[in-house]
Amino acid sequence: MRGDPLRVGESFTLRLATAEHDVTVASIDAVVNLDDLTLSPGDEVPPDGFAEITLTTSHAILFDPFAPGYNDGRGVLVDRFQRIVGGAPLLGAAELPEGAHAIHPTASKVTASERRDLHGHEGAVFWLTGLPGSGKSTIARAAEAELVKKGLRTTVLDGDTLRAGLCSDLGFSAADRRENIRRTAHVARILAESGQVVIVALVSPLAEDRAQAAQIIGQGFHEVHIDAALELCETRDPKGLYAAARAGRIAEFTGISAPYESPVAPALRLATEGEIGASVNVLHHFIQGIVAI
Repeated sequence: MRGDPLRVGESFTLRLATAEHDVTVASIDAVVNLDDLTLSPGDEVPPDGFAEITLTTSHAILFDPFAPGYNDGRGVLVDRFQRIVGGAPLLGAAELPEGAHAIHPTASKVTASERRDLHGHEGAVFWLTGLPGSGKSTIARAAEAELVKKGLRTTVLDGDTLRAGLCSDLGFSAADRRENIRRTAHVARILAESGQVVIVALVSPLAEDRAQAAQIIGQGFHEVHIDAALELCETRDPKGLYAAARAGRIAEFTGISAPYESPVAPALRLATEGEIGASVNVLHHFIQGIVAI
């Protein structure tokens, strides 16, 4: 009952009669083919689709299984914005495979509207992507300072900072970059759900990986392309990385020996050939326009 597919790992509130329970989609067991009503395996439930899924919860739920013509077991899944995602008639208890462990993230009891009232603004994620040296971190930090001056709770997740701590175990292969982005997206979502404005400054060169971040974060994701020509980024080269890549000392360097896929339709595109201050001004006004209530 929403525009996006339902996927494993998403958390919702299950409303069952007058009770509410935090649940997580543990598996999608079978998806209904609406043409012939057959069941087949699937990785997601499409919009307006039907499927049998397994939900996990941190506590026991008492219910009578759903049966046509009766009111028993008629639940609905509700997202963090209090919107109904879908109907959830409960068919029965599921058994975990032998040796499996139930993992169930607990949802906050503080609503999004309560956080808006507390902070005076929405939480959201602004994902700055661009070539190394395009100005992502500089713009992110300057915009952060301006937003904090105006009373907005703002946090920057910078690529180098993350790789010095949370992602220090990762390299720069395609798989490691994807994992770096996945971890960053989950942290950004947690911060945004707490009501913060999150500015991510990450090269994130592949469109597929940025799409994964958008799917993890959900509605509050806004892609910002920090657009600077490769030649300009090389002339800046504040860390000497381009020179090292040209000399063959850095493998898989974005823009030289690894591709960068520019966003096709970002929420905002900032050209940084001129003064950085102009881009900072545009970005923080853009953010204010989205999160203001």
